Amino acid sequence: MEDFRVVAWKKFGHDRLYVNDEDGGRVGWFDVKAGTMVLEQVGRRVEFEAALREHGVAIPSRTSISQSEPCDTEDTPPMDAASIESVASPGIAPTNNLPLLVLPAVPECELAAGDLPWFDLAQNRPGERVKEVAAYERYAAPFKSRLARVVGSHNRERSFRVGGKGEEKVGRELARLPNAWRALHSVPVGTRGSDIDHVVIGPGGVFTVNAKNHPDARVWVKGDTVLVNGQRVHYVRNSRFEAKRASSKLTELCGLPISVVGIVSLVGCNRGLEVKAQPSDGSVFVVARRNIVQWLTRHGEILDADQVERIFGIARRSTTWTR
Repeated sequence: MEDFRVVAWKKFGHDRLYVNDEDGGRVGWFDVKAGTMVLEQVGRRVEFEAALREHGVAIPSRTSISQSEPCDTEDTPPMDAASIESVASPGIAPTNNLPLLVLPAVPECELAAGDLPWFDLAQNRPGERVKEVAAYERYAAPFKSRLARVVGSHNRERSFRVGGKGEEKVGRELARLPNAWRALHSVPVGTRGSDIDHVVIGPGGVFTVNAKNHPDARVWVKGDTVLVNGQRVHYVRNSRFEAKRASSKLTELCGLPISVVGIVSLVGCNRGLEVKAQPSDGSVFVVARRNIVQWLTRHGEILDADQVERIFGIARRSTTWTR
C-alpha cells in the first residue's frame, strides 16, 4: 500500500512493526515475537494486512478476530501458545491463523501528543519485565542458576523470578476490580530499565502498586519503617518516590492535577505481617495482597468515569513514562 508506512521498532524487549496511514495516524501493529497483530482502526483491516504483506510478513488469507472490550484488558483471554507459532522475522509464515486483537482507538486529542512511536501498555502482563530479566540471568549463567536453586541460595536470578511471581499474584487480585477500574502492569519508566509494577486508575483515584514477594518472611511495619525478618528495607521511601514521579508525568500530559498514592503490596509473609501504623503523610500505604481490592474500592469517588478514561488513555501510552 503506497500510502501506508511500516516502521520497525525494537525497545523494552518488544519487536514490532507499526503500520501508519497516509496522515501519520497509527492503524495497528504486528508483534514479531508473539506472531500477533493488533488493529486499532477497525475499518482499515484490509489495508493494514496488505501493508504488512508488502513488508514481507506472511499473513494467511483468513485471520481469526477476537474483539477486546475497551480498556478491560484483564478480561481478554490469553492466546493459546500451542496454536500460535511465533514469527522470528518478517517473511516466515505461521502454521496457523495469526491472532488479531481489535482495540478501541485512542482519542484524537491524545494521539496529537507527539509523533514518537509508542506501544500500548494495556497489552503488558503482570511481571513481564522482571521475568525477562530473570530469563536473561538464567541464560547468562545456567549452571550457577541451577546450583542456586538446588542449594536454596539467593542470587539475582532468584530475586527477579520471585519478584515476577509476586507481581503476577498482585495482578490476579487487581483483575477482580469492578469494571469502572483500569490497571496497567510492568510499566517502563525512564530509560534505565526501571518500571512500575502496576498503575491502577479508578473512581477512588490513581495508585502505583509496588509488589513485594516474601514467601518465608515475617514483615513488620510502623510508619516509614519496614522490617523483613528484622532487616530494614526502603519500600515506603521508594514507593513515595514512584508515586510522586507518576503524579508529575500524568499531571503534565492530562491537563489536570493528578494526585497519585503509592501502595506497597506484600505477598507471602507466611511467618506473619504486622502493620502497627501506616506512613503518617498519607502518600503511601502498606497493604497485604489479598486485601488490595477491598482497600482500593472502599474509597469514595474522586474521579468520574470520563476522568478515569482520560487518565487511562494517557497512562497506557509508553511515551508517557519514558520521555
